[in-house]
Amino acid sequence: ATNLFNTTLISGSSQAFDIYNGYLVQLYSGGHLNILDMTDGSEISTISNIGFQHGDTMQFSNVFYDPSDQFPLAYVTSDATPGKMYVVRIQSFTAASIIKTYEFPAEDGYYCGYTVDNANNIVYSLGYKINEYRNSENNGIIIWTFQFGKTNRNME
Repeated sequence: ATNLFNTTLISGSSQAFDIYNGYLVQLYSGGHLNILDMTDGSEISTISNIGFQHGDTMQFSNVFYDPSDQFPLAYVTSDATPGKMYVVRIQSFTAASIIKTYEFPAEDGYYCGYTVDNANNIVYSLGYKINEYRNSENNGIIIWTFQFGKTNRNME
C-alpha cells in the first residue's frame, strides 16, 4: 500500500468518496463535500449544505448534465433517508445540487446500497426485504435496477 497524502479537512464524519479526472470528491455528514487534488492532497474547495445529511455511498456516472460541468453526475445514498438515492450535479469546484431523487418503495424493503454500471447506463440498488440484515430466516435480497440517460439532461 502507498500513502498518497495525509490531510485534515472539514469537521464531521468522513464518508463516501469517488475519484474523477484526478480529483477526489469526499462526502461528509451534514451534506458537505470536499474536492481534493489527487496529485498532492491539496484542498480545492468545500461545498456545503447540498441537501442530503449523510453520504453512505457515492459513485460517478459517465453522464454530464451539461457539457460544461466539471464532473459527471454522481449517485449518492444516505442512511439518514433510507430508500432514497440522490443524483448530484457538481457543476464546478464551488457549486453542487441535487437534481433528482429516486425513491424505492418503502413497503418493499430497506435499501442499503447501489452501484453504477457505466458501460450499460444502469444503476443497481440492493436491499433487504426487512430492515434487519442479520435475520436470514425471514429476510431476502431485493435488487432494483433502472436505466439512466446516455445524453445530458435525460434522467429518466
